[in-house]
Amino acid sequence: MALFTSMLPSHNAVDHFEAELPSSVPTLAQILEATGTRPPPLVNDAQMQARWGFNRGFKLWREFPEGKPEGDCEHLTAEALTWLASAPPEPFFLFMHYYDPHSPYDPPKTYREAFGSSLTGEQADRICWESRRPENHVKDPELFKQVIGSYDAEIAWLDHEIGKVIQRLPENHARGAFFPTTAEGFRSMAGGGMARTT
Repeated sequence: MALFTSMLPSHNAVDHFEAELPSSVPTLAQILEATGTRPPPLVNDAQMQARWGFNRGFKLWREFPEGKPEGDCEHLTAEALTWLASAPPEPFFLFMHYYDPHSPYDPPKTYREAFGSSLTGEQADRICWESRRPENHVKDPELFKQVIGSYDAEIAWLDHEIGKVIQRLPENHARGAFFPTTAEGFRSMAGGGMARTT
């Protein structure tokens, strides 16, 4: 929500899972809509849901379920490409929220193999869960390397999908801008554990 309001959670009041953005706080989409821009959102619903106020200013709000094929980066990209193929009026604001890379790290097999992992998402998730605290040492360093490979493979998969969208942006879209942001990290802790960082 900070990205949509230019305010920290302590100021926009969306600081827990039951909070909703106050109507007095405008969103980026509302501001753009007032200028005649029609922003279409394509979001994964894990952390961006209409019930928190993320949908304000969007004529169409489409949430795709996290953890299911229709919520992965490949599906969201396909939806964006379909929308771009419809020759939307300019200027436009295409907002996409990818949840990949995220546990369970389960990119397509070709990506996993390219990064030295044969683990399924369920297997990688179990290893992460077992090693989530510094005191829980990694039982099998080779499997640990494969989990990292699966994570790297998800990054490569997402990068490929974002590349498809960039390639389809209109060449003469001189007034356009592309702003990728990320808030997810992966690190190995001193005790051999794993954690998400933001």
